[in-house]
Amino acid sequence: MIITRMLVATLGVAVAQVAVGQVVAINFDQTAAGTPLVAPGLFTNAEPLTTEYSSLGLVVSGPAAGSGAAILDQISNFGVAARSGRNFLAVNDFASLSGGGVSSDPVIFDFAPPIRSLTLFISGGAQSAHFRLEGFDAAMQSLGSINAMSSIGAYAPVSYMPASIVSRVQIESLDDPDFVIDDMFFQIAPEPNGCVLAMAALLALRAGVGGLARRRPPREAG
Repeated sequence: MIITRMLVATLGVAVAQVAVGQVVAINFDQTAAGTPLVAPGLFTNAEPLTTEYSSLGLVVSGPAAGSGAAILDQISNFGVAARSGRNFLAVNDFASLSGGGVSSDPVIFDFAPPIRSLTLFISGGAQSAHFRLEGFDAAMQSLGSINAMSSIGAYAPVSYMPASIVSRVQIESLDDPDFVIDDMFFQIAPEPNGCVLAMAALLALRAGVGGLARRRPPREAG
């Protein structure tokens, strides 16, 4: 979230002005800085994805430290190509990672700042698969879950937008030990009361300018 501090010097008031509804896109083909990301084709040469995209508001984890989903090249033979570029985020419950962990689900996405909505594409690759996506608020209270199904060799689009803002999303397969995720889009939630504060600042500024105008001494007659 981009936050700009607006200092109204004449009033001595500082107000946070928030960019509402910013959409972040992650395709796993680039780093957070935008440089190309060359991914391995085997889990044994990969590390679990964790903080690569933290500057964009996303941290990824798995069921235990050192385990979880990894970014792989589409040559990894999942039975489905990447949707954009060559890479996707991959899971295989039986695959060992370079550090000794296992690339198993659930895939946990933590968002800071929290988000308003999430869209992604998920596939079981060479077989049809069923998935569950569940969201949580900042207190880790469930916001409800949705299910999705992907057909053989295809991606299922999944969109999640509960009534409250989301701090965590957890994704797991219900019947497939390996699957991939590609092309994530999430919308940053607005700063709480950000619009109200901005409006209050504008009203205060108008009132202050009006007060200064009223206090201006009258011009003397020439």
